[in-house]
Amino acid sequence: MAGGTEVDELKALPSSSAHRSSFILQGGRPSSGHRRISESGEVTLRCNATRSAGVEELASLLTDAVSGYYHERGIHCSAGEAWVRFFGDCDVDGSGRISFDELETAIRKRLRSGISRYQLLVLWRQLDSDNSGEVSVEEVVQFLYRVDLSSWPEAEVQSVKRAVRRLHKAGAMWHQAAGNWYKIFLQIDFQSRGFITLDDLKRAVRGGFYGFRLSAQDLPDDQLHQLWKAMDDQGDMRVPLRKFLAFMRRMDSPASQLKKRTRQVSEGVDWDVPELSMEQMLLAAKELARGMARLRRAPTSLNTPEVWTHLFQMIDSDGSGRMSFAEFEDCARKMEVSEHVQELGIKALWCLVDADRSGQATERDFVLALYRLQLDSWQSLERPELQKAMEKLNAAADKWHRAGGNWFKVLSICDE
Repeated sequence: MAGGTEVDELKALPSSSAHRSSFILQGGRPSSGHRRISESGEVTLRCNATRSAGVEELASLLTDAVSGYYHERGIHCSAGEAWVRFFGDCDVDGSGRISFDELETAIRKRLRSGISRYQLLVLWRQLDSDNSGEVSVEEVVQFLYRVDLSSWPEAEVQSVKRAVRRLHKAGAMWHQAAGNWYKIFLQIDFQSRGFITLDDLKRAVRGGFYGFRLSAQDLPDDQLHQLWKAMDDQGDMRVPLRKFLAFMRRMDSPASQLKKRTRQVSEGVDWDVPELSMEQMLLAAKELARGMARLRRAPTSLNTPEVWTHLFQMIDSDGSGRMSFAEFEDCARKMEVSEHVQELGIKALWCLVDADRSGQATERDFVLALYRLQLDSWQSLERPELQKAMEKLNAAADKWHRAGGNWFKVLSICDE
C-alpha cells in the first residue's frame, strides 16, 4: 500500500476529469480523448487536454524503456508482453496488485529511465482513480499497452485485407488450411489457450516449420501491426477465437461463403429420425469431441461448453460459419468414431441442431443445441449448497479482485 505522504501528494495534483473506467477499460484511441455516448446512441470522442498533455507521453517513454530493458537481455517481445514480464518479476508477493511505492521502486531500480517522482504521481493518479492506494497489475499493463497501441498508424481497409489474403495464402500452402480460419487460428494459438496475442501472431507469421514462413518482405512489420490493431479494436491485448473468426471472415472474400450457403440450402436431408435418448445423443457428442482432441490441438475437457465451439470449427472446414450434414458426416468419418455413432449418433444430433430442416446449421445453432444437451445432464444444487458455492465465489472475488459483493465486477472479470 502507498504511504500517507504519497496520498497527500496525489491529492495536491491538478484535478482531471479522466476516470479509470473511461480511460482504461474502454477501447478506442486513448490519445484522442475518452469516449462519450450521445443521446442518439452514437459514440463520439471528446478531447481531454489535461490528461493527454503529459500522461500518454510519459507512458510512451516508459514503454520504450521496458522494451529496451528486455531487448538488452536478448528477449524480443511486444510492448504488452514486456509489461506483463516486467510486473510479473516485480510482483514479489504474487498478489496481482501493486502500490505506488512498488511501482516507483520497480521503475527506478530496473529501468533507470530518469523519470521524476512527480511524473510517476501524475501517472498514478490516472490509474488509482478511487485513491485506494493500489491497482491491479492487469490494469496498469492494459493502460500502458493501449497507449502504445494508439500510437500505431491506422490502416486502410484494403491494406488489412491484403494482409489477411497473405496469411490465408500461407495457411493454404503450408498447412492445407485454405478457407479454414479455425485451423489457421490453431496454428497461431500454439498454447491452446483459446485466444492469441500479438506475440503469438508474430511468432506464427515469421515461424518456420509450424509457422507461416512469411518474411518481412512478404508481410512487413507495419502491416502486421496494422492487422493486429484492426483485430484488437478494444485494446484487450488478446483476440479470442470467436472474434478472430468473425474478423477474418469479414475481411476475407465472401464468394466462397456464398457458394457454400447456396449449396447447403438446396442440399436438404431426409430420413427417419433414429430414436435415441438425450443421454445417448450426449454420449455420441462426447465421442466426437474426443475424436477431435485426437486430431487437433483443442480442449479435451468435456466439462466446458467451449468444446462444442471447437468441434463446430473443425466440422466447418471452409470457415463459412455454416455446416451441412455432408460435412458433419465426413468429419465423423475422419475422427474414426464408433460405427454406432456414424450410423445413428450423427443423424440424431443433426436433427437436433438443424431444427428448422434447412439443410444447414450455424455455429450458434450447433453450439447451443449441444450445450443444452450437456446442461440437462448436470445435477442441480439444492439451495444450501448453492449458497455455499456463492459464498466461496464472493470470498475469492474479494481476495483477488477487491470485488466482494460486486457481482457486476465479477461478471466483467469472467466475461473476457
